[in-house]
Amino acid sequence: MRSKKTLIFLSAVIVLIAMAAIYIHYFHKKKDIGVPLSPTEAAQVIQKGLERRGGELMKEKRFTTLIELYKRVLERQPDNVTAKKALAGAYFSAGQYDKARPLLEELENDGAADDEVRRELEFIKNLK
Repeated sequence: MRSKKTLIFLSAVIVLIAMAAIYIHYFHKKKDIGVPLSPTEAAQVIQKGLERRGGELMKEKRFTTLIELYKRVLERQPDNVTAKKALAGAYFSAGQYDKARPLLEELENDGAADDEVRRELEFIKNLK
């Protein structure tokens, strides 16, 4: 089972790298004067690719894969608010409210809650 999760994660990473390369090649070159992307710009490209891939998985209702993807991101970037929101949303969409609630409460306590986070948290609190 671990190797399947690893394969899924590695596939997602490869997709993100390919998307970053395409972005750099087609979009950055237009304004490129020979200066490579800064680490911040590279991180932004990867973040956009991750969000796009997450959206695709959510549309396909592949919650297990989506949850694993965002858990891996948070292992490496525990302060990534976007990944926390996405993981909480994936748990919520999968009906795993017991796992979504602590993340949603953490986001709310950290001042990072948006309307969707508040709505999902309120829904979970009203279940009991």
